Amino acid sequence: MEKESIVGKALQEQVQKLIAEEYFAYQLYFFSLAAVGGDEVGVVAELFAKIGEDELRDHLAQLAEWCRAYGVDVPASESEMKKAASKKLQALTSGLKKGQPAGYYLDQAIAQEELAAESYKKALEGKDVCQFTDLQATLWHIYYDEVQHLRDLNTAKIAYEAGDDLVMC
Repeated sequence: MEKESIVGKALQEQVQKLIAEEYFAYQLYFFSLAAVGGDEVGVVAELFAKIGEDELRDHLAQLAEWCRAYGVDVPASESEMKKAASKKLQALTSGLKKGQPAGYYLDQAIAQEELAAESYKKALEGKDVCQFTDLQATLWHIYYDEVQHLRDLNTAKIAYEAGDDLVMC
């Protein structure tokens, strides 16, 4: 039995969308690590593992926790995730090609992080989010994480194109 929520339907859907997009972002990093061609997995392994973990264990987990606290339904199946997430983001994950050079996967991850930053910015601009300061703080935290991910990925891409090894912590 679902408990009644004080959160409006539009905000519920926005947070569910963010959860689903974090799920697909995690998948993009996980699948990219499995798909990268040749001996280039080392180029992205540490960075992708770190960011993927952040998407799943920090971002998705915090949003799901907020939903549970306010009686908002958390997407909990592949079909619910697909229904909630943007089609553009899903296409990035489902369209990954196997055996490509590391630069290809860096480009896909950069595109994903750009979409994530846009989604969080849009959520923060929503009229109902200001009623929930705890959600607002969480969204700002995640937005800045996504921007940092984007910076790290762009730096890695520049190093990759220059033929340099890059160690990122």
